[in-house]
Amino acid sequence: MFSKEALNYLSRLKENNNKIWFDTNRRAYEAARKELTVFAEKLITGVGKFEPGVKKIEPKKSLFRINREVRQGSDKLPYKNNMGVWMNALGKDAKGVGYYFHLEPGNSFIAGGIYLPDADTLKVIRHKIADNLKDFETILANKDVKKIFGGMSGEKLKTTPKDFPKEHPALEHLKYKSYTMIYTIDDKKLHTAGLAEECVKMFKLMQPFNAFLLEAVAIKKKVTTPAV
Repeated sequence: MFSKEALNYLSRLKENNNKIWFDTNRRAYEAARKELTVFAEKLITGVGKFEPGVKKIEPKKSLFRINREVRQGSDKLPYKNNMGVWMNALGKDAKGVGYYFHLEPGNSFIAGGIYLPDADTLKVIRHKIADNLKDFETILANKDVKKIFGGMSGEKLKTTPKDFPKEHPALEHLKYKSYTMIYTIDDKKLHTAGLAEECVKMFKLMQPFNAFLLEAVAIKKKVTTPAV
């Protein structure tokens, strides 16, 4: 669970997104980050029971930096208005297939899958879905998955993806640019005991979905890794 002070800090940061205010309120930032680190440790312990690769992750290293990348894009605000925990299913960096917790007043959520993969990875995922449509739709049709997540989330192409016919039976699945599932968390729930355990249960529902995507990523690795 999170304190009201942690969410209040992020709300105030949104209204005062500048270095002077951030430095002046650094103690509040460090307190909120400490809460998130403790929460991340609980997530890693829980998810690690069914996703062994996650056990390798250090809680502090699972947290995203609060500083924004301002060298590109028109938005020059120096800090994010949120904090996040990322657990790669393989226990590696911030890319790939994994589990995510997002803390932001009015916009907190958990997510799983892969977000905006590169073109080659997206291609192998689409081909895996096309070649294993029944298995993929069985995962999406799970009654608990449908109840909690409703299905996949994210932006879709308006046209047919390259290499696939317009009449392909998996077409609507193949149009996604990201393959993710999302569950929004009400602010009140952030202050309740057992939040981490509830998130872990929902992450476990995502595990078959992530496992399917991981198989596609493994196919890409085999194709792109040169023979020794």
